[in-house]
Parts: sequence; C-alpha cells; structure tokens
Amino acid sequence: MLYAFFALFLAVGLAILGYGVRSLLKSRQVEQWPTTWGTLERRELVESSDSDGSTWRVEVLYRYRVAGVEHVSDRLAYGYAGSSARSMHQAILDKLLRGDTVLVRYDRDAPGEAALVYGLHQSTIVLLVFGGVWTMFTLGLFSLFFLSSRPDTALLERLIVQ
Repeated sequence: MLYAFFALFLAVGLAILGYGVRSLLKSRQVEQWPTTWGTLERRELVESSDSDGSTWRVEVLYRYRVAGVEHVSDRLAYGYAGSSARSMHQAILDKLLRGDTVLVRYDRDAPGEAALVYGLHQSTIVLLVFGGVWTMFTLGLFSLFFLSSRPDTALLERLIVQ
C-alpha cells in the first residue's frame, strides 16, 4: 500500500515536470515558426476565485490567415497559466489593448497551431521548479522509508567483540 502511495505521488510530480518540459520545448520551437499578422477578436483579464484567493489570467482570441485559409486560436503562449499576480496579467492585457493587429507565430506543418509569444516565461519556470521539487521530495521520502524498513547489518558485521 505504501508503494502505491509513493507511485501515485511520483506520477503526479513526473506529470507536472513533463508538462513543464513540453511547454519549454514547444515555446522554443515557436521562436522558429513563420509569422503572419492576425486580428485580435477578444482579449480580457479573467478572474477565478476560490477559498485560497483570486487567480488572474489573460484570455485572448485572434484570427489569422495562412495560404488564404483563415485560422482561429486562443493561445497566448505554450505553458501560460494564471497566477495571483494581477499586475503582471494586467500589463499583458494593456499591451494587447494597444491595437487590433498582432504578430502570430504558426506551425508551418500545422498552421492551425499558433502562439503570440515564444520562449521561457514565469508560468513554465513554475511548472519546472514545482514538478522537479515534488518529484525529488517524493523520491527522497521514498528512499528514507525504504532504507529505514531494511535492517542495517553493517554495524553488526563490523562490530568486533572479544
């Protein structure tokens, strides 16, 4: 039963870490994608509240054309997530409200895949750090439980009594 508990916690940590790594790799790919101009259809600051407080996130919707075909996307950046730092998300919204046209980066092989921003950002860093710490903590705790459940015969073997 204890092993199942650790396996579950390890799986959660690895999933968070994996999502962070995927977001980082995808964000780096986006930098190399071709660009086109798109039209901002919607941009707003959205608040989600619960007993722990408020989380803020910018939601965006934009249209763009590639080879005469219109596409619609709502991705600001890979790995972007809300946080309690309202001022940061408000600054993103303020910049989006400066105009109606935005530079869109799209995947040449799948033009429906797009993002407005590329590269490493705070949301991805949080995923990587949290997933890494969670995974290492789980492995460390498992190691302590595993080692403490086994007899330590080294002392007995090396103890010499006459």
